[in-house]
Amino acid sequence: MAWFKYLKSNETINSNTVNENYSYPYCKRTIGKFTPKDTIQQDTWVFASIENININKYKNSSLQDTDDETSYIVVYEKSDTFYPVPTVINENYIYFQTYEQHTAGSEINGEYAIYYNTPNLRKLDTINNGGKTDYQINLIDNTDFYADVLDLNTELYSVNLNSDSTYNFSFINSITNWNNGLSNKSGSRLYINFTGPKFTLYGSKGPDYGKFKIKFTVLSKDINVPNYLGLDWQTIDLFSSSYKEDQILFNKIDFEEKDYVVELEVLNSKNINSTGKNIKISSYSFSYNLYLEIGKEQINQNDNVFSLISGVR
Repeated sequence: MAWFKYLKSNETINSNTVNENYSYPYCKRTIGKFTPKDTIQQDTWVFASIENININKYKNSSLQDTDDETSYIVVYEKSDTFYPVPTVINENYIYFQTYEQHTAGSEINGEYAIYYNTPNLRKLDTINNGGKTDYQINLIDNTDFYADVLDLNTELYSVNLNSDSTYNFSFINSITNWNNGLSNKSGSRLYINFTGPKFTLYGSKGPDYGKFKIKFTVLSKDINVPNYLGLDWQTIDLFSSSYKEDQILFNKIDFEEKDYVVELEVLNSKNINSTGKNIKISSYSFSYNLYLEIGKEQINQNDNVFSLISGVR
């Protein structure tokens, strides 16, 4: 069984002789291969739910639940070569950066895996081990793959009016009702599709801007289950005493992990202080959900120095 290996911090390395005194993470879960709808660029933050999976938790010798934020890492495995990537857990999700570009419509070449239940595993550095690339624990300095929650950009995937991605805008009667995202005709509609859980809509505000309403529908993946309402109509007022572009018009971070269709409609009503009914939509961003599936736990058979039973260290 292929298994990621590394050198502990107390191992001596040099550029001439390979140190083969490797250690192995105790546990592993593979992340199912995926085929993205759109091209995912290298270093994009992607995520998987770890709800009810104790990736960064274990029971200490007193059988008390304990967190260890250094005890896991995501590794990209390709052609029997292993590439750790920046990784961090935030709430019920594990986030990691893609090692390489993943092309739209093509299954990824390698496979991502979570290694865990191993102290200091996120403190890995890339090293020259006798002329070969290896990884070693570094307990002193900032390391190559130790990400922080503040590093996350979980709405990195952005769609603007010129995007050609699968997730995009659909303007109804765009020639007569919309001009480059701008409309002032009551009843003008547009549709947006995205994946949850996070969504932000951007546009303009000003002294001659009006109101629109917005509704979110969850798309069912089961043909026997109908689509259902995710969030009923909300009214958004775009009046501002001064012109402002690329403003957040709507934001929600706790949608379900599902596909959504957004319906937006220009209203006839407006703020009493507004001199017009303009609506200008410019872009939206969201957490591009690849619906990654985490496999069953595998236990390391290479390293018998440390015993791990039911998550107890």
